[in-house]
Amino acid sequence: MDRDLVERAQRNDREAFAILARSHGDRLMAIAQRILRDVGRAEDAVQQTLVIAWGSLPSLRDPDRFEAWLQRLLVHACYAEARRSRAWNANVRVLPIAALAKTHGATVSAAARAQGAANAAAGKAKGAAAKGSNGSEPGGLKDSTSQ
Repeated sequence: MDRDLVERAQRNDREAFAILARSHGDRLMAIAQRILRDVGRAEDAVQQTLVIAWGSLPSLRDPDRFEAWLQRLLVHACYAEARRSRAWNANVRVLPIAALAKTHGATVSAAARAQGAANAAAGKAKGAAAKGSNGSEPGGLKDSTSQ
């Protein structure tokens, strides 16, 4: 049955390819999840595999090897997806400005001092906004530490 569907799909029969995609989709998804360990990236890899398979299907020489060929395309798509996601997942550690200055033995730049001042001002404004205009906490309760 698969051979007939593959041959029909090779002649641009979209319905035959849709049947093939549905019948092999769960298996492709399971393989992709095992390789990538992420459902979203696995879905992307399976979709990319099916797009490539549709475009390359006429070049498949042996329709009986369709499943193996499709799985090989999937593995290549998974590797490409892993490379793409690795490029976007940079491990960045945020250092406080003072620690950065100590680490590099440099003075804190004017831009960094300005950023620190802006953060401090935002913190004060946030604290002032949290208190009511009469010095009470939101909800009408007095702050016992400020009396």
